[in-house]
Amino acid sequence: MTSTGDSSLRRMRPASSVTVVHASSSASAMIRPPCGRCLASSIGRRGGAVQPAFTRKDIRIMFDWGTLGEVGGSRAPTWRDFPTDHYSIRWQGQIVPRFSESYVFEVEADDGARLFIRPEGGGPWTALIDKWNTAGTHAARYGPMTAGQRYDVKLEYREDAGAAKVILSWAYPSVPKEVIDSMTMAAHNHTLTFADGVRRHTAWQGTTQDANGWPQGSCTTILNGNYNLPPGTYYLEFNGKARISIVGAVFEDTGNSILPFGTNYDAGENKTSARFTRAAEGKVILDISQTSRSGADAPENNGITNLKVMTPRVWNGAEPCEPGAAMAPFFGDTLDEYAFFRLQTTGLTAAQTWSERTLPTFSSYEDQFIHNQLCYETYIMACNEFGRDFHLNFGTLVDHDYMRNLAKLLKFGSDANGAVYDGPVADPYHPPLNPNLSLYLEHGNEQSWSGIQGPRPSDWSAWLATDDGAIGNYDGLAPAGSVTLTNRWHAIRTVRCGRIFRDVWGDADMMRRVRPLLFGQYEQSLQNDLCQFIDSYFNNGNGVNVPSAAWPYPPAPVNQHLWGAGAALYAASSNAWGQLPVEPIADGNFDTPDVPDGTAALRPSTALWMFEGNAGILDVKTTRRPALSGAPAGTP
Repeated sequence: MTSTGDSSLRRMRPASSVTVVHASSSASAMIRPPCGRCLASSIGRRGGAVQPAFTRKDIRIMFDWGTLGEVGGSRAPTWRDFPTDHYSIRWQGQIVPRFSESYVFEVEADDGARLFIRPEGGGPWTALIDKWNTAGTHAARYGPMTAGQRYDVKLEYREDAGAAKVILSWAYPSVPKEVIDSMTMAAHNHTLTFADGVRRHTAWQGTTQDANGWPQGSCTTILNGNYNLPPGTYYLEFNGKARISIVGAVFEDTGNSILPFGTNYDAGENKTSARFTRAAEGKVILDISQTSRSGADAPENNGITNLKVMTPRVWNGAEPCEPGAAMAPFFGDTLDEYAFFRLQTTGLTAAQTWSERTLPTFSSYEDQFIHNQLCYETYIMACNEFGRDFHLNFGTLVDHDYMRNLAKLLKFGSDANGAVYDGPVADPYHPPLNPNLSLYLEHGNEQSWSGIQGPRPSDWSAWLATDDGAIGNYDGLAPAGSVTLTNRWHAIRTVRCGRIFRDVWGDADMMRRVRPLLFGQYEQSLQNDLCQFIDSYFNNGNGVNVPSAAWPYPPAPVNQHLWGAGAALYAASSNAWGQLPVEPIADGNFDTPDVPDGTAALRPSTALWMFEGNAGILDVKTTRRPALSGAPAGTP
């Protein structure tokens, strides 16, 4: 992929982890090309805590929590209840410099920080920065470092009260200052990663369901979409009373596979809870009967709501995940080599309006509801819990209001019912994306020439009557039904979504955190054509087109609309780097002979190409605005 927004390369070695303790924690980050993990952080409360409150692996240290931002970013109680003041964090991991030069490390911290470094292999730490009691931006030089060598790094940070911020960056002669970042991506099977097995269950058998998908009577279901779940200890809870039977399970309260009606019922919360163990990996089949949603003394046979079945934290572990956690921690270890989640399914949906999205109150996050959508809130929390960037594919038919609500959800979060906040709030019920994480936006899935794409408009004439359609055929060269219009539609929706996110997130976060991508499948000239189209219309490259009624914004070059553009790469395990044989083409730019500006040479004899008939070389020069604005290397 060719980046149009950031020209520098970052290198971080495989991940380190972050531990958060109220006032004392630890984290680490490692980077290596081409794949990197992150800084492992330990996060905890101040005041002498020995064990961190929680740990995670962050791919970069770029946190600006302000006064309201949550440190955790998850509904799991340990993360949700973590304070916004009086805590500390330790990140520890490795970095790999790209150049053999001296590096200037910079830490911006509110309220204090200490940075240590040493060559890999142990030995004494070098204290580069020790400003534990001094807020502000602090820098120190280290080196010369050796290109490709690993160095251990440790950053300790403390927050007292008020605004909270910590950012770790470096600079060196070859590249200006940049946040130390990591690289790589990969796909994963989301069906196997939910901490709550109910989030992907099979249809309720034997009963109907309410508007939120909860059973209205006795029923059976298989958790995790009929996939196997691990052995270990599980936690179950739901609102109401019921008799629960699970094949192959042993409830702690009964010593067998049955939890009788009313067992472990809390009348104050109208909640039943229990723990059970399973000795072997396999399918988890729930049989629910004798139900009462209200918690009446006798069964009412009207079902239950808000069922959760939390899987073991580790394979065959004795402790289950906390209610509210998004993903199973044992799965996190498989993500150490990867920098972000790519949520492809949401780019294939046929949904058009925000009301069609899957709410966090629904019983299942896919399959049972409209257009097979997923619940965004859960995947935002998954990125937060695992410290990974979010590559989000947005639907090809979603309207502008949908895009705007999606931008608000990712920036501000949502309430218990999934209603998005309009601005920052203290203690958001569903948290936004953590401030150190980036968001990659892709329209559909490798649109225009992929074998698996999101749906296109069914009536191109109707689409041409919209503001976006007016842009698509602004020059009369893309009528309804044309391939040109189909391709421009892909570019326009990518630019439009980026513009809406800019309106919500602000200019400072665009390209720095919000990164629109113009993706395709395999390398094709179409990518250049679409970037040229964006320049022609949105940058007035071939006339005065904007501001216009359809696009009331000033002209801007391509790299203010796109962070990256290019083709997807597919490589087998036997060719992990996707390398292709080199096939050099002589004089690929037709530089020989030198044809004067504005003239043509018919069948030139000195050319390195062979020409027949009326073929030749034409040199045409036209005045255009720059497609890319100039900026120093490393500038977003």
